[in-house]
Amino acid sequence: MHKSNDWSASVPLAGEAREREQAFSVLSNAWQAGRLRSSPLHIFIGCDLCTAFNYLIPNVPIFPLLVGIQVLNGVLLPVILVFILLLVNDKNLMGNLKNSVIYNILGWGTFLMISIAVVVMPGGQLMDLPGINLFGG
Repeated sequence: MHKSNDWSASVPLAGEAREREQAFSVLSNAWQAGRLRSSPLHIFIGCDLCTAFNYLIPNVPIFPLLVGIQVLNGVLLPVILVFILLLVNDKNLMGNLKNSVIYNILGWGTFLMISIAVVVMPGGQLMDLPGINLFGG
């Protein structure tokens, strides 16, 4: 049986350190301008509290939980990627920094490949139930 290290629980929190730092910067600016409610800090505090709560539940398997979170990230990635590609192709927003044709081909190709993977992988898992093995092994 694999025993987890103490530092493994802090790895997911380290991923949002930069965003949290930016949120504190926004919080500082919002506090000075009197617009504290427009700060995204509440989102990061909520994420931290949910993460801490999950680690406090006894007998929760940490590594399957982390793998599940990464699977959720992979499933949501195509949705986020579409909006990013639409934003970087908006001439009013980006001006002369709008995506070129090569970057559009790479971006939409990446979206297509990730979307296919998101559809094929769960489909392959479901095909294993009746005994059809698509991926070998």
